[in-house]
Amino acid sequence: MRVLIYLRVSSEGQFRKENPIATQKAASLEHAKNNGYEVNEETDIYIDGGISGRSTENRTAFKEMMKRIEKDEGIGGLIAYDISRISRNLMVYLQFKETLKKHNVKFFSISEPYLNDDSPVSKMLEQLLASFAEFRSGQDGEKIKEAMKRKGESGIYPGRAPFGYVNVRDKKDYGGKEKRWIETDPVASVWVKEMFMRYATGKYSLGRLARELNNEGCASPTGKPWFSSSVERILKKKTYIGYIDWGGLDNPNGLQEKLIDETTFYKVQAVMKAKNHGANKERKHKFLLRGITYCDECGSRISASYHHKKNGKIYAHYGCSKMQHTKPVVCGQSVVQTKEIEKQFEKLVKAIQIPESQANRLEEKIKTLGKKIGSSNERMKKSLALQLDNIQTRRKSLLDRLVDGTIEKDVYEGYKAGLDEKESRIKGQSEKTNEISSNNVKMVEIALVLAQNCYKTYQKATFEQKIDLVQTLFNKITIRDKKIKKAILNHPFLYICKDKASRYLVFQYSSVGGDGEN
Repeated sequence: MRVLIYLRVSSEGQFRKENPIATQKAASLEHAKNNGYEVNEETDIYIDGGISGRSTENRTAFKEMMKRIEKDEGIGGLIAYDISRISRNLMVYLQFKETLKKHNVKFFSISEPYLNDDSPVSKMLEQLLASFAEFRSGQDGEKIKEAMKRKGESGIYPGRAPFGYVNVRDKKDYGGKEKRWIETDPVASVWVKEMFMRYATGKYSLGRLARELNNEGCASPTGKPWFSSSVERILKKKTYIGYIDWGGLDNPNGLQEKLIDETTFYKVQAVMKAKNHGANKERKHKFLLRGITYCDECGSRISASYHHKKNGKIYAHYGCSKMQHTKPVVCGQSVVQTKEIEKQFEKLVKAIQIPESQANRLEEKIKTLGKKIGSSNERMKKSLALQLDNIQTRRKSLLDRLVDGTIEKDVYEGYKAGLDEKESRIKGQSEKTNEISSNNVKMVEIALVLAQNCYKTYQKATFEQKIDLVQTLFNKITIRDKKIKKAILNHPFLYICKDKASRYLVFQYSSVGGDGEN
């Protein structure tokens, strides 16, 4: 059977210490060889290096590989080191599997061999791992954000330098880490000072200042023309008076050079407030289904807003934004009152709440799944332990040969480095095995409890709690002719609530991987 190999490391690979491309490639080729699969190393290996797995938009090699699978009937399989190499987004992964299924192509995971069959348990476990990969991606993002927050608390600006500054990296080694901070940009900083000086006079509107900046050749941070909103963001940024105002931080002890004195800065804030008549532009209203609703006619996002009638009454509406990728589209859908749609939505929540009898049956399946994962993990851990013992033996043998003078020191160092890398990879795989077995089963157990009580919880929840519950249960709903036409659940509710939800035509599975189990 002819197979393809897909290799990927993300731009955050150093943070997560992912397996390097060379390690993934060696393991994939070995798997193909051991199973008698045919691979042409020149044409059948696709590599995306330094690209996140959260989407496929910037993954050129992945796109080329999928096009080939769709056209080349001679391809029978695809090998990857693990599910997360394919995607750290559950929806993307399920769509990927649906494409493979359509073209009769099998997927093989090197580090997750218990997935390489079509049994119902393996399919459920596969979805759990894909969901967990997405969870880990978000968790890693939180870790990075937390690390950057600590950096900001120490007085060093943690993100991309604001206009007027530049990011600087010190290439010296600081305990294995690269030191980064921001310094004053000699050109852009002059424009920042000019913007504050002009606006502080009270003679400028934000629009006039933006036009003058464009006419005078001031390049904006994005390379696009200046607008009132982008000028306003600059004038409100406290970084210029020595603060670290990033990610919710408001640390007045920033180590960067101050570009504006506090007197000028707060004078600008007063002028801006006077011109805006004290208007607060923060969002005052929240809508229950914001972020998960789409138009069933044109596919645009559904937005929510308030409409003021001539009689003085205010109505809240959901309506098609009629925009895709910042471009307007033709759509005949009209707005619908939020109460009308949210009442329909409440019925969906009630429809997916599973009875106790079904929860008990699923609980038994989860226990069986947990035992199967545990047994598989034990076998894998024994295999990894043997490999580690073998590495220790080979390392001792190398040292003996160095002492005896039968090999040169540079040869010894080269072999030792290879063994050290392999040992590190195996230890990481062992830790990952333990983590997956406990977290995935626990995740489904929690979801099972929620599915059994979701409607009761929804009825008693505050509005803020309902929003959280909506985001947890549902991935997407579509609206057409003032009715909810389609609803797609998040995983693992996609699996847990399937039997109950399948009684209602509104619940969809095909758009997220066939029957919801692939």
